[in-house]
Amino acid sequence: MRILVIKLGSIGDVVHTLPALVSLRKKFASAEIFWAVEEKSFPILEDNPLLDGIIPIRKNNLSELFDSIGLLRSVKPDVAIDFQGLLKSALIAKLSGARRRIGFCSEALREPISRWFLNEQVKIPDGRIHVIEKNLLLVANSLEVNYSFPEKLGFPIFVREQHREEAEIIARNVGGEFAILNPAGGWATKLWNAENFGYLADMIWEKFGISSVVTGTPAESELVDRVLKSSKSGKLIKAYPSLKGFYELAK
Repeated sequence: MRILVIKLGSIGDVVHTLPALVSLRKKFASAEIFWAVEEKSFPILEDNPLLDGIIPIRKNNLSELFDSIGLLRSVKPDVAIDFQGLLKSALIAKLSGARRRIGFCSEALREPISRWFLNEQVKIPDGRIHVIEKNLLLVANSLEVNYSFPEKLGFPIFVREQHREEAEIIARNVGGEFAILNPAGGWATKLWNAENFGYLADMIWEKFGISSVVTGTPAESELVDRVLKSSKSGKLIKAYPSLKGFYELAK
């Protein structure tokens, strides 16, 4: 059997779906499992032995999009599981050619119109439940996968030696205990302003004697520099680790 996991979006969304991947692999040890994901979150899945392949969904232009669709169809999945609940993710399930296209019930879909591209919908209990449990229920109720929540959750993220070295170099540059401040994010409207991060770094130093590492990507260097300039104590450094380098640093 070939299974296609569809969770396209943010790093956090992908991480929240990892326990469902663990449950799928335990249930279907000999299955081939693939994951369709957008480029920004691709690195978090690299080198994961629970996966037989990762399908990057690129959409910068029509040529890239058609290439992604071609790669998607080449997998020839038997089952596609849409953990995203959006129109675009359900469309990917449809375009994959999977015979079974599983998703949430209409009430639990983020974009209810996406149900038109699904042919199996899973009822989710009423009330507020954590997104991790919601994802686990999707595979439990559609594919008879056992799970335990919140005990024994697995978040398999695999790093290379280069990522450990990245983190070690940054830690050595600090020279002691440190806090990590990450001022950037996916939505500009949700960001705290840079000056507040500078103030926070000063407060951490004054109260706890701990320096701060301000992280970001090279594209976010202007924001990172603003944080450094707004600090009065100067007890902070900047760093631009890779995604998994950041993961190792935070561990």
